[in-house]
Amino acid sequence: MSDYINKLREGKMSIGIIGAGFIGTTTALFYAHEGVKSVIYDIDPAKVQKYIFGKCDVINLEQWSGFNLKEFVDNNLILPTNNINDLKGIKIFFVAVPTEKGGEPYDGYIKKVLESLIPLKPELIIIESTISPVWIKSLKMNELPICIAIRRDWFSNPSFTLKTIPRIYCASNPKLNELAYDVMSIVTDKLIKASSMEVSALVKSVENALWHVQLVAVQELATVFDCDVDEILKLVATHPQRIRYYSNIKVGGYCVPLGSKYVRDSADHPENLMLFTAAIEKNERTPKQVVKHIVDHFPSYMEYGVLGLTYKNDLKVHTLSPGMAVIKELQKYHKKVYVHDCFYTPDEVEKITGCDYLYYPKDLGKCEIIIVTIDHKAYYETPLWTLQDKIRPGTIIIDNLGVWSKYSGMLKNYIQFGKNWKF
Repeated sequence: MSDYINKLREGKMSIGIIGAGFIGTTTALFYAHEGVKSVIYDIDPAKVQKYIFGKCDVINLEQWSGFNLKEFVDNNLILPTNNINDLKGIKIFFVAVPTEKGGEPYDGYIKKVLESLIPLKPELIIIESTISPVWIKSLKMNELPICIAIRRDWFSNPSFTLKTIPRIYCASNPKLNELAYDVMSIVTDKLIKASSMEVSALVKSVENALWHVQLVAVQELATVFDCDVDEILKLVATHPQRIRYYSNIKVGGYCVPLGSKYVRDSADHPENLMLFTAAIEKNERTPKQVVKHIVDHFPSYMEYGVLGLTYKNDLKVHTLSPGMAVIKELQKYHKKVYVHDCFYTPDEVEKITGCDYLYYPKDLGKCEIIIVTIDHKAYYETPLWTLQDKIRPGTIIIDNLGVWSKYSGMLKNYIQFGKNWKF
């Protein structure tokens, strides 16, 4: 075992973490739980300022991590900073920065990070962000003390964490593999070494790409059959080797839908990846088809309410979300769109979407058509009497994920995507 490990555990050394988002924050938390200090660096001064007071933008952090950020910050186990000089002297770094831009894989941020770390002479850089294997060569990662160990946890399930999910890794040489194993084994129960850095990089992308293809297939079923596709999916799941799928206007987020794009961009002949390419195209096309279907069927309706900006319930991430896609399409038809999301302020909503904020539930009466795009707990728990009181007669309700399906027989003009879609 490396001397570094004892020094980390004894608090004589700190790890450096670049990026204070979901990945970087949870890395800091899990190591702090083991008594390891970290300096977490982010370029956003506002985000760092929140961290100093033990707060962050990661919604429900304590619920699914089980740790208290403020406690660790107050005990000096986590030091947030936006000063690169605070990283001097640190030998082990974790890189957890965005690797997408505009819905496409993007190596610009990670390139800048690596350039900024080289002068600090690190002895190990663990890449936690999803990357394309071609970046290993283009960014000369194999010439640096780098280990590819992309995170695989599910942030909505406390059972699938940095500790419990097997971690795939591979470094640029055997000595680094040993050091990386020692460092990561402090917090992760099972580590599996891949045969190459390229293989390690592809694992997460292929996981997401395979999941993406299946979800888009379900999405396609929901748009072509007159029968209850949701019931079909429920019955399919009675087979012991099948899981329960749900229809969705768009597969969103910066993980699953981007998986197919990372795989595509990694292939020598991407034109041969026809299934993944079709999934990418179909996922981007479906929201357009859905909105056109609604507009064509209700041409005189001009005022729309969209509930939900995020791609997943009770998380504050709107990257490639169904809500964002629906809003953009409605704007093309020059519809008046009001938007609400439980986790965004009125100013944030207006800045992100260019739409007026919908105060929920009191403003539901403004809308001729309400589109519920995500299953936030606040929407699901809204009482029937509140909806009946606030929604004006004649309003059409389009429910993407069946949030209000329990009220379907009592809400007039209720339509669930994938269930009674052929209205």
